[in-house]
Amino acid sequence: NQFVEADCADEAVLAVLPQLVRALFGLIEDIGNDEVVQTLDNLIEKFGERMAPYALEIVQALVQHFLRLFEEQEEDDDDSALAAMGVMQAVATMMQAVHTKPEMYGSMEGALMPLLRRTMQADASDFFEDALEVLAYLTFYSPTLSESLFGLLPLLHDAVQAWAWEYSNNIITPVDNFISRATDRFLAAQDGYYVQLVTRMAHCVLVTHVDSMPDYEAYGAVKMLESLLYNCRNRIDAHVPELLSIALTRLHKARPNSALRTLLFNIVSGSLFYNAQLTLQILSSQDASVVSSTLFSWISHLNTSSKLRPPDLKVSILGIAALLELPLVLAPSVASHHQLLLVRGGAKLLSQLAAARHKQQEQEAQQAAADDVEEEDDDDDGELDDEDDGVEDKSETMMRLLSSRAGSELCPKFDEDEFDDEAPASSALDSVDELIAFTNGCHVAMQESPQLLPMLGLAPPQEGVGSQLSAEEAAALHQMLSAGVAKGKAAALSLGVSVDVAPP
Repeated sequence: NQFVEADCADEAVLAVLPQLVRALFGLIEDIGNDEVVQTLDNLIEKFGERMAPYALEIVQALVQHFLRLFEEQEEDDDDSALAAMGVMQAVATMMQAVHTKPEMYGSMEGALMPLLRRTMQADASDFFEDALEVLAYLTFYSPTLSESLFGLLPLLHDAVQAWAWEYSNNIITPVDNFISRATDRFLAAQDGYYVQLVTRMAHCVLVTHVDSMPDYEAYGAVKMLESLLYNCRNRIDAHVPELLSIALTRLHKARPNSALRTLLFNIVSGSLFYNAQLTLQILSSQDASVVSSTLFSWISHLNTSSKLRPPDLKVSILGIAALLELPLVLAPSVASHHQLLLVRGGAKLLSQLAAARHKQQEQEAQQAAADDVEEEDDDDDGELDDEDDGVEDKSETMMRLLSSRAGSELCPKFDEDEFDDEAPASSALDSVDELIAFTNGCHVAMQESPQLLPMLGLAPPQEGVGSQLSAEEAAALHQMLSAGVAKGKAAALSLGVSVDVAPP
């Protein structure tokens, strides 16, 4: 192990790499010492893609060794448990090492299935997080998601229902991958089977066990609802009532100004973006006052919250745009009588989003400059100890990227009411331009209610109706809408569509 870790021995190790790997296989089979597994883990981490030719054999050997350790361990056998955890870490390291060769994951999938199925049982809960990490790699990098992989969704569901409801922040990454990377297959199951599984997992976390866990352990469950709304837009109408019901039920118990409250209001925004008319019909069907109370609470939250991140701002803008696009005959009074409030609120959120993105770009530029300086220092100073220079573990870095793919800023060390803003969130909304959507919404609202133009200072006073905005605010709104029109035209032309829309 020390020989492998020594940087001066790289060429010597590479020269005998095939023989060394074979020898380690033999040792794992014969004695299964955890030092042998650690040596193999170090080999994989150090030589990365060069270990790809042995990936399948490595995974097969590690899975067999893990299953043997697990079945043979006795109660309170800490040594065996630690050894098994080391094996799981070695498997994850192998998965990370070949992430640039996605074709490798298909060949490893079959070997990993016994391990994944076994670790989704209650008596293997100590290894559940590691198994979810492995599943995250498989569902993110595999060129296609097989029926065997989809067969794990019911096992995930059963685990959450029985004992794993506190793991939603780990489960969200593979679940989002199932939904976003294989949407058609996910939705093709009879009677929306997979949609029901995900919905029931979210219900279990957010409603059934609402009193038994802190808010921050429920973030992943809200993200499951979010992923369904964003990735399956206009394709799961029958399930939207349940998604909204779960979010609103949990919202009643969410603490004011909490991060969870923001995520739950994102479900309201996301539902409006999904289908504003359907969302309002669902709310109206419960009680006449539910529409007004929900929308007023939502708008109030958007106006007063100081913790809105770029993803929160974007989906909120899209929700407002969807309301503005509704014909007046379909819009509830809380929307039709407060169009001015919606336009001003949307414009404010757009300004906040632009400022947040600018700040993020500045931070990224500063970080890049700091990284360059650090690399220069490393070149000057020679080898540094990883524990001293703050270098992040490769597997942790990769898992942060996998989590950001789900839009889930899930880091085990975050504070209860803080999000991790370092990992850029990615979601199905990335392809939707919020400025164009808001501009289109305003255009429809102004056609339906011509008095909006003078009220917004975009036209001279008419019939005693004048601007409700300051001159500065009106000018900023005009500039924003003009930019939205120009951006919309450019987007349409790039798709070969002719447009003729004048700015207000």
